[in-house]
Amino acid sequence: MEDGRWGAGLAVDGDATTRWSSAFADPQWLTVDLGDTWSLTTVNILWQSAHATAYHVDVSTDGSSWRTVHTDSAATGGEVTIPTAGAAARYVRVLGTARNGGYGYSILELRVF
Repeated sequence: MEDGRWGAGLAVDGDATTRWSSAFADPQWLTVDLGDTWSLTTVNILWQSAHATAYHVDVSTDGSSWRTVHTDSAATGGEVTIPTAGAAARYVRVLGTARNGGYGYSILELRVF
C-alpha cells in the first residue's frame, strides 16, 4: 500500500471519498474476503484517477486457486461493471499489471453483488 492512510478497508467502506492505494510498482493487488462462498453476479470497481491501464479480476473459493473472470488491457479508469455469470467465490482479487502514471493503483470502491 502507498502508506498507512490508504489501507485496503477503504476500498470497501461504502464511501467513495476514501480510497485504497497500492505501492508505486507493478504488479499490485487488492483481495477481498467475502466471509463465505457466494454466487456472484457483478463486480463493480470505481477507480480513482490513479488507475490501472491493464488488470484482471479473479475469484476463488479457497484463496489459493484463482479463476479469472475479467481481463482489460486497455482500461481507462472510471466506474467499471463486470458481469461474473454466477461465479462461486469467497475471495475477489483485482490484480493490476500496468498503471496509468507514476503513482500506484487507487480504488475508491470495490462492490461485489
